[in-house]
Amino acid sequence: MKKCLAAVLAVVLALSAGACGKKKEDKKTPESSGAQSVPAGTGEEESSADTSGQETENTTDLAEMALNCSEEMAQGEFQPTADRLASMLKAQVSVDSLRETYRTAVEDAGEYLGVYSTESGEAGGYSTETVVLEYERISVKLTYSFSSSGAIVGLGLNYYIIPEESETDAYTETIVTVGDYELEGFLTLPKGVEEPPVVLLVQGSGQHNMNETVSPTVQPFEEIAHMLAERGIATLRVNKRYYQYPDIPEDATIQTEVLDDADAAIDFLLGADGVDHDRIFVLGHSQGGMLAPVIAENNAAVKGIISLAGTPRALPVVAIDQYTAMMNDPESDEGTKIQAKLGIEMAKGCIDPSPEDDISFLGFQAAYWCSFAEIDQGASAQRLEIPMLFLQGSDDIQVYADVDYVMWQELLEGKDNAGFKLYDGLGHFFNDKSGSTEPEVADDIAEFVLAN
Repeated sequence: MKKCLAAVLAVVLALSAGACGKKKEDKKTPESSGAQSVPAGTGEEESSADTSGQETENTTDLAEMALNCSEEMAQGEFQPTADRLASMLKAQVSVDSLRETYRTAVEDAGEYLGVYSTESGEAGGYSTETVVLEYERISVKLTYSFSSSGAIVGLGLNYYIIPEESETDAYTETIVTVGDYELEGFLTLPKGVEEPPVVLLVQGSGQHNMNETVSPTVQPFEEIAHMLAERGIATLRVNKRYYQYPDIPEDATIQTEVLDDADAAIDFLLGADGVDHDRIFVLGHSQGGMLAPVIAENNAAVKGIISLAGTPRALPVVAIDQYTAMMNDPESDEGTKIQAKLGIEMAKGCIDPSPEDDISFLGFQAAYWCSFAEIDQGASAQRLEIPMLFLQGSDDIQVYADVDYVMWQELLEGKDNAGFKLYDGLGHFFNDKSGSTEPEVADDIAEFVLAN
């Protein structure tokens, strides 16, 4: 679990730097689709670090600069970047923490194969350069944000899926695009089943791809989709909007990030060939599990919901618990504690707002985080008459079995359309000891869907 959290929480580095390393041979690579940028500006236009004669944007191509930095890190060279951090950040992001963040992200990715693609763009008022590095098991996407002077003011790291259609003895998996934003995803159909029930998978918080990748070996939605296909159930999983389109607008809310696209995905399924249009279900994990009752209430076509590690509590309240735990964790590094402090400030500002609380956090303005306070998923669940299944791991350290799971049970007491199951020893991602999704969880989901 620690590794999964590191991959999720430690991949965004707020940097301010000059050019990285020496000039390298020019390389031509195809453009990537759905590239992600995580601008995290420090507010400084120029680096206060010693640039040692490094050129700025006026004389050095930003694309080449990003490519050089990326290849250096892939080859284990982190000092050139660390040397160019702004002085105010050097105490927060050392060469060791930079190396550890990258090492943790690619630890299980396999052999480094080279640069897969590059892309230039703009996000949050900054010029951006995205470099996708291909590894044996999964690709890594590095997104740089540059000030007008050529200083690096943001560096984001995320996993990148190179979509490929596949077929096994149990299922076929095709690439689809969903909604007006043409979100890329997979429709997985079991073989030998005519018009099977279909489950829409909705990810947790963060800018997740269609597999909800949190490490090279932990891709919950890919595993769930394949396990359900083996049990005769179809699934649809798609990229989250701001994963595929990373220039997050200032007026972004949970409606634009998740709910609108969930509606579009259900509309897609209603027109899709090969699935039962009368048996559409929604499975949400974490934040997705929190929102599953709201999605169902907004869409009469949904015939049942499955909430994995969801919560009926308001997100700002949950965030305070989670970030306080991060602050108090002796294993949290300085960068994680700084991020946790910002998270607590954001959450408190949503609960008791004041003019000073207009804080940007993880690429979103306060309006986004506070939009969760306008949602009452518990009340939505109370109003639903469709079958509902709430699943929870006893060892979850993000959503709590003794708080959130119990609260679902109390809210829905007496409703015979609500079922509950607690798994002893499982954590937030419902993994078994091998790191894969526990088969019992897939069995329970399949039994629920096939029975309704």
